[in-house]
Amino acid sequence: MSVKGCIDPDRRERPMGVRVVRIGLFGGVSAVTDGDVPLDIGPAKCQTVLAVLALSAGSVVPVSRLVELMWGDAPPRTAEKTLQSYVVRLRAGLGADAIVRTGAAYRLAVPADAVDVARFRRQLDSGAIEAALVEWTGTPLAGLDAPGLTPIVGGLVEQWLGAVETDLARRVETEAPGVIGPLTELTADYPFREGLWSLLMTALYRVGRQADALAAFQHARGVLVDQLGVEPGPGLKDLESRILDQDERLRGGAPSAEGFGVADPGPRRATPRRRAVGVSVCSSDGDGDVRLLRGRGRRPVVGDKPEEGGRGDGPPRRAGARRGDPSGRVLVRRRR
Repeated sequence: MSVKGCIDPDRRERPMGVRVVRIGLFGGVSAVTDGDVPLDIGPAKCQTVLAVLALSAGSVVPVSRLVELMWGDAPPRTAEKTLQSYVVRLRAGLGADAIVRTGAAYRLAVPADAVDVARFRRQLDSGAIEAALVEWTGTPLAGLDAPGLTPIVGGLVEQWLGAVETDLARRVETEAPGVIGPLTELTADYPFREGLWSLLMTALYRVGRQADALAAFQHARGVLVDQLGVEPGPGLKDLESRILDQDERLRGGAPSAEGFGVADPGPRRATPRRRAVGVSVCSSDGDGDVRLLRGRGRRPVVGDKPEEGGRGDGPPRRAGARRGDPSGRVLVRRRR
């Protein structure tokens, strides 16, 4: 963009000294006055300059750093002069004293708390997760094409996701039905985050949807194996095993995002697991109830009665079994 194209002649006579109260970087770059009136901050390149300065509100940003973040390794020959034109345009909208030149650097002369990103970070640092999430109103710097700012945006998204997981882990304990929808959306948007899958599995199990919780594990495993070539981590695998065991300790205890949504229930039983004889028992009497049983060196139990024929050493009957189930479970339907 040329220097001439950035300076809007219609804005040259705008009254100076407008006081900026809030600058928004979430969901796009914006600025408003103390009366909540939106201010004209110019086209995308001008908005990028404002975003860079707002990310370091109150501190100086060298011109060389601004040029690097704006254009990367291939700045135009007139980069510094073009940058000056962007600052002129921003001052026309924000006020003459909003952006201060200090040597070979610029400074946005507003308090740090005037910027939503600064408030978001401050709330996170103080442990006020809910207050931090209130500040988040959308993807940072949405609509801007600034490759130099991509790592900053990625870091903010990571901070947000960490806060979201912490908040949802708390809510899984107190309002499990209410978090299933948000977790379903988040696992679709961020399918490689095992912590989100674990919280979704935990929430589904706590509302009595055991089969759906196990299906969520299989879906997560499929994504990780197909797209990354890796198996789920030990935390997610352990949670699946506890759901198969119908571990009562999963129904209570404050979940933790770091522990994949489940509080540590203490040491596991020393009895070795035999996944090959795990059984999923599905009732066909129309009541829709699903019970999952884990065999321990004996015939599978179907319904309320054991198979006739004693202990036996042969393989369990695979009536109605799912073929190719990677978990090795056997599905047995109870006959009427």
